[in-house]
Amino acid sequence: MGEELIVQATELMREQTQAYGRLKAICTQVTAALTQSNPEMVSAVVRVGETELLEMRARLLRLMFKLTTFADARAANPHGVPITPPVREAFGQASRELQTAAQEYQQVGGRASALAINGAMFSSVCIELFGIQPTTYRAPYTRRGEGKAWV
Repeated sequence: MGEELIVQATELMREQTQAYGRLKAICTQVTAALTQSNPEMVSAVVRVGETELLEMRARLLRLMFKLTTFADARAANPHGVPITPPVREAFGQASRELQTAAQEYQQVGGRASALAINGAMFSSVCIELFGIQPTTYRAPYTRRGEGKAWV
């Protein structure tokens, strides 16, 4: 039973590693959409990313359940059958690959996040300090279609 749980956990880690690769590609697409000022593309890519993140969270819960079950079984029977070296090596390799994928995603995701935050701050400053023509921005204090402040 213990070795089977580790094999299942190894497979979940491999799936999670692949998901990090997809998430990294999504962040690259978001970065491109932000730099091209393409709100439709940003919205579509963000929805895909949210779906991927939800699946990753569910997979992480399953992985944690498998590992917790293994730890509980090992604690209940510490002198049970040891895990075979090939399974142990596969688990270690999957763990290292998952960690590497997470670190690579963190770098790409950080760049996309910084771009989005800086773009939002820049837009806010431009609107507040320099104003935007009424044709492109309607402040809450203007009448619809007139572009003039209420008196």
